[in-house]
Amino acid sequence: MNVERAEALIAAGRMREPGMAAVAAAKADGRWAAAYESPKNATIPPDLAAALEKDERARRCYESLGRTDQHVVILRVTTARTPETRAARLRRMITTLAAGERIR
Repeated sequence: MNVERAEALIAAGRMREPGMAAVAAAKADGRWAAAYESPKNATIPPDLAAALEKDERARRCYESLGRTDQHVVILRVTTARTPETRAARLRRMITTLAAGERIR
């Protein structure tokens, strides 16, 4: 759910009834709160930044990625539901990047 866009439409009075129903449903079931940041505004989380600083090959590979693929890396880390899953995903992303493999 693109929260930023939905909020802009609501503020402008352009959100229609089906859209308002979708927003209400997303707020009720938690999707609204769990929505991730827009790729254009995404920032590297501190744990990912620290891991990239420690691994030169991973950092260079990450910096060579386009914005979309960088956002995929960020999402893989930030959408983990538990700290254990987040740590495992972070290790996997750093290993993949250090090996120069494509992020999928």
